Amino acid sequence: MLVSGGTFFGQREVAEMTALLRAADNVLDDEAVTLLLAGRLAGVSDDGLFRLREAAGRGALWSAVRRVHEIGLGEEDLTAIVRTAHAIERVRATRGQRTLGELIVAAAEELDYDLVLFSQGSAGRRAWANVLKFARIAGEFEEQSAGDIGGFLDYLRLREEHAGAEGQAALAAEGVDAVRIMSIHAAKGLEFPYVVVAEIDGGGSGSRGPVSVIAHEGRPVLGMQLRDDGGSTKRATLGQEVVREIAVRREEAEGIRLLYVACTRAERALTVVLGSDPEKEARETLSDRLRAALHATDPVVTGGAVGLRDDSRVFLDVVDPRPVPVRPAGGVGVARGSSGSVAPPGTVAEPVRTAPSRFLSYTALERHAACPYRFYIERIAGVRLPDVEGVAGAGARELGIAVHAALQLGGTEEEIRGTVLRLLDGRAPAEVVQRALEAVDLLSASAIAAEIGGAPRVEREMPFTVALGAAVLSGSFDVYASSEAGTVIVDYKTGRAPMAAAEARTRFELQAECYAFAALSAGITEVRVSFVELERGCRTTTFRYSAEDRPDLERRLVFRVESIGKGGYPPRAAYDPAVCEACPALGGMCPVTRPRRGAE
Repeated sequence: MLVSGGTFFGQREVAEMTALLRAADNVLDDEAVTLLLAGRLAGVSDDGLFRLREAAGRGALWSAVRRVHEIGLGEEDLTAIVRTAHAIERVRATRGQRTLGELIVAAAEELDYDLVLFSQGSAGRRAWANVLKFARIAGEFEEQSAGDIGGFLDYLRLREEHAGAEGQAALAAEGVDAVRIMSIHAAKGLEFPYVVVAEIDGGGSGSRGPVSVIAHEGRPVLGMQLRDDGGSTKRATLGQEVVREIAVRREEAEGIRLLYVACTRAERALTVVLGSDPEKEARETLSDRLRAALHATDPVVTGGAVGLRDDSRVFLDVVDPRPVPVRPAGGVGVARGSSGSVAPPGTVAEPVRTAPSRFLSYTALERHAACPYRFYIERIAGVRLPDVEGVAGAGARELGIAVHAALQLGGTEEEIRGTVLRLLDGRAPAEVVQRALEAVDLLSASAIAAEIGGAPRVEREMPFTVALGAAVLSGSFDVYASSEAGTVIVDYKTGRAPMAAAEARTRFELQAECYAFAALSAGITEVRVSFVELERGCRTTTFRYSAEDRPDLERRLVFRVESIGKGGYPPRAAYDPAVCEACPALGGMCPVTRPRRGAE
């Protein structure tokens, strides 16, 4: 992990930008003009500077700059001095019309200072980041003052003298595998493969001191707080309220601008973390505006893939900040008694009494119904089996992921096949690739595919969220298709182990109930939920529901939620390979064990 350090005011680029402002503020400041011309902003040669000084005589150096064409300088020095003089004059002519920060960046870019610095490698990129920080400091100064160049130069001197060591602008070090922590301001002009924007707050408060001045529409506005007759209570004047309102609007606008800057620093992936109460309606704060942009403004919202207007998707994850139990120091496989000593073998580790997340999926309900103890170990204690390459069934996992992803993207049969091949290339054996292609071929020729293809409205990987008692049920439909024939929800299943039709119906029923309840709660009057077993000849198991079924569905699902909320989480009475084999507690914390070979 790296955090930017170093001294800001001791950097050459800061001195050069200060010289630019000094020259713009007073062209008769020979020291500033000389520093500017000799530095990287202009790059005038020593011979050119000598001739310029000689031509000025006892007068100010600027007098020679004004008649530089008469001196007989070389082409490069002449061009550099003319460009620099034009930049200074432009700053002088436009001050008051543009912000100080804009003037600084525009002048630097006009003189190609950014290109000069970037040509110097990582040190140059750090220098340009310091220039942008210099402009940001100017902007901050202007928010609290009249914004004149002379006043800003005085402020810089005071800041350097009294504010302690000012850190340089942050810059990611090349070749360093580290996490860079910096402010959004310091990140301007930089890019990173992965960016995490943390702590998006709720906007500005407009707070000011007892006496405050703010520029508005070209005029200063004075705000004051006055004490009452007793002197114990401060009361804001009308001017202070006006100042506060102006400041709030500016802070909100600055927050939006900074969020844009932060988000555009990412090259490959962006994560934005914000604190917001999902049970409250979104308002006008910055975090709530972001929620609105993600269509997550319902009083109750949970995660899922959120579709945007340009057909792109953002993955929204809502984290419940409730405490999780602390696992014993002995780790997985160690059960401890109430005294803290290691319990005898075969004793179940007593679950810590803690509430599960209020956001549940049908998988969570199904897992709890199959084995409450495994639900506790995985969903509450957070214990998972590691992914191990080469184990039995690993290829089937890649197959399922690839086929689901290809079907989610959609397209013609050949396009879907091509997507499967790209996703499995080098990641699965040839036998698994062939199974995936056969599944795609079977689906393309199936009746359910024809129905989906003919529906006027088709949504793939469609997220849903619905209140369910004291919890929130969330998930996503593989396919949601609506036509004159009705609404159908399709879920694709992979896996080719033998399974009777009756067993499949029993296994899929809970998921069908969850999907139907979500659809019926959204106002759909009739819905079919179809499960397509891609590796079993595209066998389709269909459940049908209507609006009259919703109360009964809700009652059954709420009962399951309440069962989870009661706690207890007992283990199964007997071993079941379909449930137990993938459980991280098997053979350790759970008293249920595999039957010995040869045992009846």
